[in-house]
Amino acid sequence: MLYSTQFRPTLQALLLYLVVVLLLFWKVLFSGEMLVGRDSFVIFYPWRHFLLESYRQGILPLWNPYAYGGQPFLANQHSGVLYPLNLLLFLGPLWYSMALSAVFHIFLAGCFMYAFLRAAGSSQGAALFGGLVYLGSGWFVKHLEVFPHVSTVAWTPLVFFCFELARRQPCRLRGNPYLYLGGAVSGLQVLSGHPLFLYTQLGLLAYALCRAASPDARHGRQPWHAPLLLFLAMNLLSGLLAAAQLLPALEYSRLSNRAAADYGYVTQLSLPPRQLLTLVAPYLFGDPAKNTYWGEGFFWITCLYVGVVPLLLAVLGSLLQHRHVLARFATILASASLLLTLGNHTPAYRLIFALPVFSRLRYPTMFILLSTFALSILAARGFEAFGRQQLGQRLKWGAGAGVILLLAFFTFLLVAQKYNDWLLALSLPLLALPGVRSLLSFANEVGFHTAATDLWTPLVFLTLTLLILLLWNRLGKRGPFAVRLATVLLFLSVAADLLIFGMKLTPLTDARLASSSTATIDLLQQEREPFRLWTYHRTRQDTRKFYNYVFHHRGYEKHDLETMLRVKDHLPYNVPMLYRFSSVIGYDSLKINRFRTFGVSAENEFAHGTHRLLDLLNTRFVLADEALFLPGLERIRDGEMKVYRNVDALPRAFLVSRIIVEPREKAIFNLLRSPSFDPRSSVLFEAPPPAEEVLQPAQPQSATAGSAAAGEGRHERLASARFLPTSRGDEAEGAVGTAQISRFEPNRLVVEVEARQPAYLVLSEINYPGWRARVDGTSARVHTANYVLRAVYVPAGRHRVEWFFSPWSVRVGAVISLLTFVGLACVGVAATRAAWRRRHRAVPHESLRD
Repeated sequence: MLYSTQFRPTLQALLLYLVVVLLLFWKVLFSGEMLVGRDSFVIFYPWRHFLLESYRQGILPLWNPYAYGGQPFLANQHSGVLYPLNLLLFLGPLWYSMALSAVFHIFLAGCFMYAFLRAAGSSQGAALFGGLVYLGSGWFVKHLEVFPHVSTVAWTPLVFFCFELARRQPCRLRGNPYLYLGGAVSGLQVLSGHPLFLYTQLGLLAYALCRAASPDARHGRQPWHAPLLLFLAMNLLSGLLAAAQLLPALEYSRLSNRAAADYGYVTQLSLPPRQLLTLVAPYLFGDPAKNTYWGEGFFWITCLYVGVVPLLLAVLGSLLQHRHVLARFATILASASLLLTLGNHTPAYRLIFALPVFSRLRYPTMFILLSTFALSILAARGFEAFGRQQLGQRLKWGAGAGVILLLAFFTFLLVAQKYNDWLLALSLPLLALPGVRSLLSFANEVGFHTAATDLWTPLVFLTLTLLILLLWNRLGKRGPFAVRLATVLLFLSVAADLLIFGMKLTPLTDARLASSSTATIDLLQQEREPFRLWTYHRTRQDTRKFYNYVFHHRGYEKHDLETMLRVKDHLPYNVPMLYRFSSVIGYDSLKINRFRTFGVSAENEFAHGTHRLLDLLNTRFVLADEALFLPGLERIRDGEMKVYRNVDALPRAFLVSRIIVEPREKAIFNLLRSPSFDPRSSVLFEAPPPAEEVLQPAQPQSATAGSAAAGEGRHERLASARFLPTSRGDEAEGAVGTAQISRFEPNRLVVEVEARQPAYLVLSEINYPGWRARVDGTSARVHTANYVLRAVYVPAGRHRVEWFFSPWSVRVGAVISLLTFVGLACVGVAATRAAWRRRHRAVPHESLRD
């Protein structure tokens, strides 16, 4: 009896969601092929490979030495270093375990939505319906290949579930177990891999405000401020638990390219208002699975679809149950989030840009996740209204009229596809009417993309929706069997709609891509000395055209192995990380701002025929898709992707005997590009080093020696440059001494130095707060050298110089997280013991004897 009354509905929901997920992603799970979208292949697969290899070596990777010359790894939330469910990566080959993990999170998303709707008072059928809509929505289907997005958004309903249960407890804060659970879940969402948790908290704040303004609060049944205090307490607890991730992320954000983001940068890929029509017709602007998408932006970013029937039920749920707090909240959230997805098309987004954290987040279309969440809730409320026969005669007529109007609109567009000229001629007298000109212009555009626009699918499901509404209206008064029949038809219609929409949107390729090598990779693996590589295209558009052709314009048919190996041979973006090749470039939304400035200057310099800035970064190999004729570059391989060896590249570690001080940024770059500056013997600092580090004996240099070439043939005297004392003698490479890297790990680097005189050890590694150095076990000061590199002073003789990455943000954050976790564990143990004692005190002695 306990099973049938408590667990049977939950097991039914789990079974339904499991079946839908298996049908939706059967190709990903059972075809034996690799999920390979652009972001999954060139960004997240290399990151997860690096993370998994670090785990296996017992290393917590705080630093990534292989992309952008080196950058923080844990501090980048996309890495998910501390996310516990990344242990799923150990289940089989990485390419399969990543896809399995993403599908598992989508399954969890449906289950969590079901739990939240049940906790918020929805019936079993309505909760089941809402969870189905949520997990099958366009957001999850199209973000399957963007693993951090899926793993983060999957936890959103569970955060709301914990908040709802915590709100109902008589003890609001102290001793509230669901508050602690909610804080833990929110903290887990922070660790899951993307700042999308901020959108969840924004939605939760709206929910707390709606609860504070609810009738229970107004009539004194609970303090009006209780939900807000609960929201603040839950966020404080989650912040303390996830401090090990949040503090490094905040530090990195402050030093990254996002720190100076303007409104235009933040509102990139705003949703054009007309693309709101994809709520009803997802392929109105073309079908990416057929190579015909012609809308603005990327389909996976702008996809709003939750199904035709759920959308109609969401509208009805908002109208019928506007007095219910949950429906009111979902209506407000859906309206506000859809408005904010328009970004720079509406002044409302200025309010979001004014928020200190959201001003650094790109893509207003990310608010679609809140729209999807809210529409799923409203669809569940509309389903419940139907089940309770709450649809009045007026609303029945209104719903039918709405469906008929939509049918008429899409029929009009279908006519425009084939008879566009006739339609335009017949409509000439109506052009003066408001909106007609815009409608005809849109119809003309749809007609131009006749082969690209799928209008039959929404027509079929709109017609089916109208028939189900009529059937429900006819059968609703004929007993429970008729209602169940209509309910089953409604579920089948929604499942069919979402399955037809999503089953074809999973790009796959031969799994041998993961283990296959290429000619370029084989050539570079023969190199024994540390090196960096740089990929050159005449313009960045050339790169994007090629990769967009492969990953977008080819659609979602199976990508042939030969084409994907061509992509791999280019070593694009983060792919060099798979082979532990250090690269000057990479792919990440966050970059160290100083290195970004340095990289742009290096790219511009290379376009003008020199590569001195790249030489500083130990760029020993240059890959290009065209012939290069630059001094110092030797072609060592021909083919589609040509490989050049840069004989002028500096070693990864070397000693110098002269210091130049120049605080001005423009003058620094002029000096670094100047032929008069020899980086093998001199190092550029922006501030004088301590007196005890000045190299002796002294040999003063003239400030006029710092004149440098600026641009093409122009010269500028660096009057502020100061050449500090230097050692006498030959300054040829190796004359000062030798430096050999003996150990190279993500967070640690050991260099064996033999210095014939006091000198500076310069590493072609990016400097960042948190890098420390020890010379023979004694702490030494780390300097920023040559604008982005790092250097340390070494006396004459043999020394062991150890570099290690240990930023304050990681140390302090780890201590805060650990203490909070221990405190929660103690509270949990104490609460469990107290509950056990109360239970056993209530048991009669006779039953104990039995």
